[in-house]
Amino acid sequence: MKPKDLKAPAARPASTGDGSPSPSQAKPNPPNAKPNPPASSAKKRMPTWLRLTLRVLRTIAIPLLCLLALVIGVLVGYGYVGGRDYGDVWSLDTWKHLFELVFAE
Repeated sequence: MKPKDLKAPAARPASTGDGSPSPSQAKPNPPNAKPNPPASSAKKRMPTWLRLTLRVLRTIAIPLLCLLALVIGVLVGYGYVGGRDYGDVWSLDTWKHLFELVFAE
């Protein structure tokens, strides 16, 4: 009597029945692959003047928002938190006094 081979037969790959490979056999898309857009939705470029205007506005918007935040912060800090008159923020004497307090020896 010969010993029987104890190895299990190799598993056959699963298929969907229509001849196409199973999802486990399908090739994955590369991470940087972009889907092709339909031909009917061709992307139109904006006019040059509009692109230039939007770029200038984006370039100016960040510094303007920072300046606005600074002004609001100074007004709230001096007027609301400090309990002083909001109009005194614009006085040069206020800023001279602050400078002397910070850099006094």
